[in-house]
Amino acid sequence: MCNKNRGQKIKKILKNKLRHFFLNKGIILQRATEKSNVLKLLEDLYPIRSEFELIRLGPNGDGGYLTPNDLEGIEACFSPGIDKISGFELDCLKYKITGVRQNFVFGN
Repeated sequence: MCNKNRGQKIKKILKNKLRHFFLNKGIILQRATEKSNVLKLLEDLYPIRSEFELIRLGPNGDGGYLTPNDLEGIEACFSPGIDKISGFELDCLKYKITGVRQNFVFGN
């Protein structure tokens, strides 16, 4: 095996060992997003006016969202929340959005 291939193999092994070491400690290593990509994303994000009044779904503060009051015909909701707060999902049920799970199970 030539030295270049051997060096690449050793580098790959070390990289995997380090990745697993940190992962076992709850630390995820990944490359940072380039600053230009972040700035481009921020330029593309802006509020859009709606003809519908904004209503709040969920609690005040964390776990709540302002959304246009245009929920008729919406059948399902996906919320990627990761905490013990479920006020958003419960408010969706009040608006007959039936795809929301009603039997929330939260673990530590």
